[in-house]
Amino acid sequence: MHEQAKMQDATESSPRQGRGAGFAAVRLRQQRRQMEMLTEMTKSLCEETKKANAQPVGAPSAPELLRLRCEIEELRLANRKKDSELAAAKSAHWQAVSQLEQRIHTLETNVAAAKASTKEVERLGNQRVLELRKLVSELEAKNAYLTEKVEKAGAEVLAVRAERDSSRAQSEEEKRRFEEQLVDLQKTLQKEREDSDAAKQQVSKLTGELAEKEGELALERAAKDEAANRLEKDFACQRETLESVISGLQRNLREVAAAKESGMDDRALYAEMKARCAKYAEKVQALQKELVEAARQQEALEQQRQQVEQQKRQERELEETTRSLREMELVKEQRERDLQEWEQLAASFVLDEPPSREAFRRHLLLLVNALQALQFEKTTATAQIENLRARMQESEEKLKARKEAEELLEAKLAQAEQRAVHLARETSEAKQQTELLK
Repeated sequence: MHEQAKMQDATESSPRQGRGAGFAAVRLRQQRRQMEMLTEMTKSLCEETKKANAQPVGAPSAPELLRLRCEIEELRLANRKKDSELAAAKSAHWQAVSQLEQRIHTLETNVAAAKASTKEVERLGNQRVLELRKLVSELEAKNAYLTEKVEKAGAEVLAVRAERDSSRAQSEEEKRRFEEQLVDLQKTLQKEREDSDAAKQQVSKLTGELAEKEGELALERAAKDEAANRLEKDFACQRETLESVISGLQRNLREVAAAKESGMDDRALYAEMKARCAKYAEKVQALQKELVEAARQQEALEQQRQQVEQQKRQERELEETTRSLREMELVKEQRERDLQEWEQLAASFVLDEPPSREAFRRHLLLLVNALQALQFEKTTATAQIENLRARMQESEEKLKARKEAEELLEAKLAQAEQRAVHLARETSEAKQQTELLK
């Protein structure tokens, strides 16, 4: 009994064995109660024996001796049975203690491995976060450069668009003026036809007078031929200098007025007017072609605007990538806090008192859940990093395509500026000719 008590005290004094034998405390208490009951029964038997010895020794009868011997044998059998049960309980207890020690050693090994793997994951995560920050800084620099170029291109596009609108308005105004002039010329031709009809009537009346003036008409025809030659020379000189064009047109107008006053042939006047109308029609067709070209330029500018909007969408995608990186940093900080909590939980296993079986099972379950959560977070972080790398590669390709689009845009803007200058020059020349004709 003393040896068993010493073994129990040694077991309770050992903190490691106490931690491992927490779940067997109930069985030990039950065995202790049984041993106390056996001790009390033994004490009571000893007291009865002492009382029996204290009584004067008499000659016991044979039945009493037989009864005493039977009781002694029963007590011996019960004692041996209790000793065997106690030995079996002791061996089961030590076996359970060894199993618990093995489980504790396994759990400590798993905890150490989990800490090592967590530190490795943290190191890799920090390294990848640094790489991603570097990539983000490079992308931000590229984004700033591209944003500046886009703003410049947008300003140039606005300038070209304003110039195009002004040139279009001028072209429409010139077209409207040409149409009005064409209508005026048609009215003039109609009036001239009416006048020619009246002149025919007068010619029929003045046939005699015209016969007398045939010589004068021949001279006038010669003068008109010379005037036509001068007009051709003046139109040829019109391409060289504006002053010669103005003087030629003025001479032509004076000669036409003189021809009208002097009764010029209607067919010649009609042919001259028809030639001028054909020239006006050619100019109108040229202006229509310029309007078609301006519409094409507008479509090109609309495509460029769509490209600018696509660039803005790419910038928004880059901002979303930066936001996801920040979220990953927040997740990393949360994981560090969780790791600190689990380290505190692992440190809570070292207790002054042996924990209960339920508490040990709860701590073990929490530790397993923590390991599973860390593995899941590691897998999620790896997938997010791969996704971010893919998105960054896609962003780089889009930035490359955007650079090419910007170069194409600059070339188109240069062409549009040249066309606008050419259109403005032709419009100014047409305006000057129109003013001269007026």
